[in-house]
Amino acid sequence: MKRLLFLIIIMISTSSFAQLLNFNEAPTPIPMWKPTSEWEKTISKNDDFNNNVKNNTNYFIRDGKKIRNVDVIGDMYLSPDFHKARIIDKVSGEVINVYLRYRIFDDTFEARKSTDDEATLFLERSNQYDIKYNNLHFVFINKLPVFINEANNGYVLVLSENEKISLCKRLSQKYIPGQKTNSPMESDKKARLINKENYFININNILIEVEPDKRNAYKAFPNHQKELKQFIKDHKLKFKESSKDEDLIKLVSYYKKL
Repeated sequence: MKRLLFLIIIMISTSSFAQLLNFNEAPTPIPMWKPTSEWEKTISKNDDFNNNVKNNTNYFIRDGKKIRNVDVIGDMYLSPDFHKARIIDKVSGEVINVYLRYRIFDDTFEARKSTDDEATLFLERSNQYDIKYNNLHFVFINKLPVFINEANNGYVLVLSENEKISLCKRLSQKYIPGQKTNSPMESDKKARLINKENYFININNILIEVEPDKRNAYKAFPNHQKELKQFIKDHKLKFKESSKDEDLIKLVSYYKKL
């Protein structure tokens, strides 16, 4: 199915830039919770997550039901605000300056031409683009070594990279429905979004999943495992929730020197 890059209409006269934005199919801003059939048709072109309908409002679809972001514990956005970003077309070299925010739940970027604009469109999920967003670097991987939320592709956040090895992580969320209680003494349990992270190293264009654990992290590397195991021990890398990124970056940095 042909996919288009949908972004906010940005006033610019260059034809090369206009080719990257679809000016004609951008839907008119619509009332919250009432998507038009035209808008539904537009967003259905992204079918990687066919259980979730994407829209320009703060909700997602789960099991046929609209679930508002404010009605769950957790946040489907990496950041609730739109941040200045650059979309780099790796084929043409074109750079698009827009404002983006990343939806972890369904792995998409929402785009606006300014922070004050209410019209929101979605960036195509494609490996043609590099995204620099809020001092973060995202790239799209067509084939991951594992399935995450029924898809083995998606955006990854680049944590470290050079010619020898790169380290990245894939953000995802699991939806836990709320539960009603039969007891007047207890409150209903609110629905939750549980965050999950998968880490990968890329060596010679081969992606390998890394388990952020002091007993297993070194096993993902194709060589120098003995040295890496000793490095973890000597530097007391714990890979705790608050230090997983930092500890894996240290391990990868050491591997680069071997």
